[in-house]
Amino acid sequence: MAQAALTVNVGQSVLTAVVKDALLRHYGSLKAAAITMGEMDQGQLTRELDNGKLNLARLDLLDDAGKAEIAKRLHDTFSPAAEDAKTRARRVIPQLIRELLEAVA
Repeated sequence: MAQAALTVNVGQSVLTAVVKDALLRHYGSLKAAAITMGEMDQGQLTRELDNGKLNLARLDLLDDAGKAEIAKRLHDTFSPAAEDAKTRARRVIPQLIRELLEAVA
C-alpha cells in the first residue's frame, strides 16, 4: 500500500521510507530535520534512514509539527483510506446503504 512516489532502498522498510519522505516534506531537507533532532548530523540521519535503523527516541526529539507530519504520512500510507477507489467503494457502499435504510425506516 506504499505510495508509488516513495523510493525504498535495499535494507530499508516502507515504514522508514515514509518517515524519510515526511521529514523531507516537512523540513525541506534532512539537514534541517537533523538540526531539529539536536545532536545529530545529516550524514548520520541519512545512514540511519537508509539502513532502517532510525529509532523512535530520535523521532521523539522532533518538534510537535514534525511528529504530526510523520504520523499523518504513516496514516495516509497504511490506513484503509490508502486503498484504491474500487476497493473502497466495495467496502463503503454497502455500509452507506444500510445507514440510509435505517435513517428512513
